[in-house]
Amino acid sequence: MNNNTSNSNSGALLSFSKYHGLGNDFIIIDNRNLTFDPKHVKYLCDRHRGVGADGVMLVENDHSTDSTANSVEHTLLAADMRYRIYNSDGSEA
Repeated sequence: MNNNTSNSNSGALLSFSKYHGLGNDFIIIDNRNLTFDPKHVKYLCDRHRGVGADGVMLVENDHSTDSTANSVEHTLLAADMRYRIYNSDGSEA
């Protein structure tokens, strides 16, 4: 695991971690405050101009549960966070 900070093409600092295993590497970004714009994924994944990776995983708050669901179902489906996974070309997986 590497904890890093990088300048994106907008000049802003970005805090991230980079993980690798079995020949793949991913940039992990805590996006619970929704400040990272996914349009920067392609730039970050570029191995010559950016950090270089096979994709980006954004950690975000999970808002998918519905408070009107019955309590057992709601408890089983509830999660604190979710991942949004992007391929190196910027498309969402």
